[in-house]
Amino acid sequence: MFFVANVALQRMLSPRLPAEHVRNLSLPREVTIDAWVFREPDRFPHRGRLYLEALQLWQNNTPRPVTGKVLLTVRSLTGSWQYGDVLRLTLRLRAPRNFHTPGSFDYEGYLARQRIYVSAFLWDDANVQRTGWGGNWFRGYIEQLRRQIGAFFSAHLEEQTAAVLRALIVGDEGQLSKE
Repeated sequence: MFFVANVALQRMLSPRLPAEHVRNLSLPREVTIDAWVFREPDRFPHRGRLYLEALQLWQNNTPRPVTGKVLLTVRSLTGSWQYGDVLRLTLRLRAPRNFHTPGSFDYEGYLARQRIYVSAFLWDDANVQRTGWGGNWFRGYIEQLRRQIGAFFSAHLEEQTAAVLRALIVGDEGQLSKE
Protein backbone atom coordinates (compact mmCIF):
# COMPACT_ATOMS: atom_id res chain seq x y z
CA MET A 1 0.00 0.00 0.00
CA PHE A 2 2.82 2.40 0.92
CA PHE A 3 4.57 1.62 -2.37
CA VAL A 4 1.45 2.44 -4.43
CA ALA A 5 0.94 5.73 -2.58
CA ASN A 6 4.60 6.67 -3.11
CA VAL A 7 4.40 5.92 -6.84
CA ALA A 8 1.22 8.02 -7.13
CA LEU A 9 2.87 10.92 -5.28
CA GLN A 10 5.96 10.79 -7.50
CA ARG A 11 3.80 10.86 -10.62
CA MET A 12 2.07 13.97 -9.28
CA LEU A 13 5.27 15.82 -8.37
CA SER A 14 7.31 14.71 -11.42
CA PRO A 15 4.80 13.96 -14.18
CA ARG A 16 5.58 13.11 -17.77
CA LEU A 17 4.58 16.30 -19.53
CA PRO A 18 4.09 16.77 -23.27
CA ALA A 19 6.97 18.40 -25.17
CA GLU A 20 4.99 21.65 -25.65
CA HIS A 21 4.25 22.07 -21.92
CA VAL A 22 5.44 25.41 -20.46
CA ARG A 23 7.28 23.55 -17.67
CA ASN A 24 9.66 22.17 -20.32
CA LEU A 25 10.94 25.67 -21.14
CA SER A 26 14.24 26.61 -19.55
CA LEU A 27 13.06 28.46 -16.44
CA PRO A 28 13.12 31.17 -15.25
CA ARG A 29 12.29 32.79 -18.56
CA GLU A 30 10.51 35.93 -19.73
CA VAL A 31 7.86 35.13 -22.34
CA THR A 32 4.78 36.54 -24.01
CA ILE A 33 1.90 34.08 -23.92
CA ASP A 34 -1.75 33.84 -24.77
CA ALA A 35 -3.64 32.03 -22.01
CA TRP A 36 -7.20 31.67 -20.83
CA VAL A 37 -8.47 32.09 -17.28
CA PHE A 38 -9.58 28.55 -16.38
CA ARG A 39 -10.76 29.44 -12.86
CA GLU A 40 -12.30 32.58 -11.41
CA PRO A 41 -9.49 34.82 -10.06
CA ASP A 42 -8.78 35.14 -6.34
CA ARG A 43 -9.02 38.79 -5.28
CA PHE A 44 -7.54 40.00 -2.01
CA PRO A 45 -6.97 43.56 -0.74
CA HIS A 46 -3.25 43.66 -1.63
CA ARG A 47 -2.90 41.03 -4.34
CA GLY A 48 -4.75 38.72 -6.65
CA ARG A 49 -4.22 35.42 -8.42
CA LEU A 50 -5.06 34.51 -12.00
CA TYR A 51 -5.28 30.82 -12.88
CA LEU A 52 -4.17 30.54 -16.50
CA GLU A 53 -4.05 27.74 -19.07
CA ALA A 54 -1.40 28.53 -21.68
CA LEU A 55 -2.51 28.44 -25.32
CA GLN A 56 0.41 29.83 -27.30
CA LEU A 57 3.84 31.32 -26.82
CA TRP A 58 5.03 34.24 -28.94
CA GLN A 59 8.59 34.08 -30.29
CA ASN A 60 9.81 36.54 -32.94
CA ASN A 61 6.19 37.66 -33.59
CA THR A 62 5.22 34.06 -34.38
CA PRO A 63 2.84 32.05 -32.20
CA ARG A 64 3.81 28.54 -31.12
CA PRO A 65 1.29 26.23 -29.42
CA VAL A 66 1.96 25.44 -25.76
CA THR A 67 0.07 23.77 -22.94
CA GLY A 68 0.14 23.89 -19.17
CA LYS A 69 -1.32 25.78 -16.25
CA VAL A 70 0.30 28.91 -14.82
CA LEU A 71 -0.45 30.52 -11.47
CA LEU A 72 -0.01 34.27 -11.86
CA THR A 73 0.15 36.41 -8.71
CA VAL A 74 -0.51 40.11 -9.33
CA ARG A 75 0.33 42.67 -6.63
CA SER A 76 -2.27 45.15 -7.88
CA LEU A 77 -5.07 43.27 -9.64
CA THR A 78 -7.35 46.00 -10.97
CA GLY A 79 -8.68 44.49 -14.21
CA SER A 80 -12.11 42.86 -14.36
CA TRP A 81 -10.63 39.51 -15.43
CA GLN A 82 -12.97 36.58 -15.14
CA TYR A 83 -13.39 32.93 -16.06
CA GLY A 84 -13.01 32.33 -19.79
CA ASP A 85 -11.08 35.49 -20.70
CA VAL A 86 -8.23 34.92 -23.15
CA LEU A 87 -5.30 37.16 -22.21
CA ARG A 88 -2.02 38.15 -23.82
CA LEU A 89 0.67 39.00 -21.31
CA THR A 90 4.41 39.18 -20.89
CA LEU A 91 5.73 37.62 -17.73
CA ARG A 92 8.66 35.80 -16.19
CA LEU A 93 7.83 32.12 -15.75
CA ARG A 94 9.48 30.11 -13.01
CA ALA A 95 9.00 26.79 -11.29
CA PRO A 96 7.20 27.01 -7.92
CA ARG A 97 9.49 26.29 -4.99
CA ASN A 98 9.30 25.42 -1.33
CA PHE A 99 11.33 27.11 1.37
CA HIS A 100 12.58 23.74 2.69
CA THR A 101 11.91 24.61 6.30
CA PRO A 102 11.26 21.37 8.26
CA GLY A 103 7.56 20.87 8.82
CA SER A 104 6.53 23.76 6.56
CA PHE A 105 3.70 23.77 4.03
CA ASP A 106 4.51 21.91 0.79
CA TYR A 107 3.52 24.67 -1.66
CA GLU A 108 5.11 22.97 -4.66
CA GLY A 109 3.16 19.76 -3.94
CA TYR A 110 -0.04 21.74 -3.34
CA LEU A 111 0.21 23.31 -6.80
CA ALA A 112 1.25 20.01 -8.41
CA ARG A 113 -1.93 18.37 -7.11
CA GLN A 114 -3.79 21.05 -9.09
CA ARG A 115 -1.58 20.29 -12.14
CA ILE A 116 0.11 23.72 -11.86
CA TYR A 117 3.86 23.40 -12.49
CA VAL A 118 4.71 27.02 -13.42
CA SER A 119 4.15 30.33 -11.63
CA ALA A 120 4.76 34.00 -12.33
CA PHE A 121 4.46 37.42 -10.68
CA LEU A 122 3.45 40.86 -11.97
CA TRP A 123 3.36 44.13 -10.03
CA ASP A 124 0.20 45.20 -11.85
CA ASP A 125 -2.03 44.10 -14.69
CA ALA A 126 -1.79 47.33 -16.72
CA ASN A 127 -0.10 45.59 -19.69
CA VAL A 128 -2.39 42.56 -19.75
CA GLN A 129 -4.63 42.52 -22.83
CA ARG A 130 -7.94 40.70 -23.17
CA THR A 131 -7.97 39.15 -26.66
CA GLY A 132 -11.08 36.97 -26.56
CA TRP A 133 -13.08 34.39 -24.66
CA GLY A 134 -12.37 30.68 -24.45
CA GLY A 135 -14.28 29.00 -21.64
CA ASN A 136 -17.24 26.68 -21.42
CA TRP A 137 -20.47 28.68 -21.85
CA PHE A 138 -22.30 26.87 -19.03
CA ARG A 139 -19.44 27.34 -16.56
CA GLY A 140 -19.23 30.98 -17.66
CA TYR A 141 -22.92 31.38 -16.83
CA ILE A 142 -22.43 29.82 -13.38
CA GLU A 143 -19.46 32.12 -12.66
CA GLN A 144 -21.51 35.14 -13.76
CA LEU A 145 -24.27 34.14 -11.34
CA ARG A 146 -21.71 33.81 -8.53
CA ARG A 147 -20.42 37.33 -9.25
CA GLN A 148 -23.96 38.76 -9.31
CA ILE A 149 -24.90 37.11 -6.01
CA GLY A 150 -21.70 38.40 -4.41
CA ALA A 151 -22.35 41.91 -5.74
CA PHE A 152 -25.91 41.77 -4.36
CA PHE A 153 -24.58 40.89 -0.89
CA SER A 154 -22.02 43.71 -1.03
CA ALA A 155 -24.62 46.26 -2.15
CA HIS A 156 -27.35 45.39 0.36
CA LEU A 157 -25.63 44.16 3.52
CA GLU A 158 -23.16 45.44 6.08
CA GLU A 159 -19.54 44.93 4.96
CA GLN A 160 -18.63 42.12 7.40
CA THR A 161 -21.92 40.26 6.89
CA ALA A 162 -21.57 40.51 3.13
CA ALA A 163 -17.99 39.19 3.29
CA VAL A 164 -19.05 36.16 5.34
CA LEU A 165 -22.00 35.38 3.06
CA ARG A 166 -19.81 35.78 -0.05
CA ALA A 167 -17.35 33.29 1.44
CA LEU A 168 -19.99 30.78 2.51
CA ILE A 169 -22.36 30.94 -0.46
CA VAL A 170 -20.24 31.78 -3.50
CA GLY A 171 -16.77 30.81 -2.25
CA ASP A 172 -15.25 34.31 -2.48
CA GLU A 173 -12.96 34.67 0.55
CA GLY A 174 -11.22 37.79 -0.74
CA GLN A 175 -13.15 40.26 1.41
CA LEU A 176 -12.93 38.41 4.73
CA SER A 177 -11.00 40.23 7.42
CA LYS A 178 -8.21 38.47 9.34
CA GLU A 179 -10.29 38.21 12.48
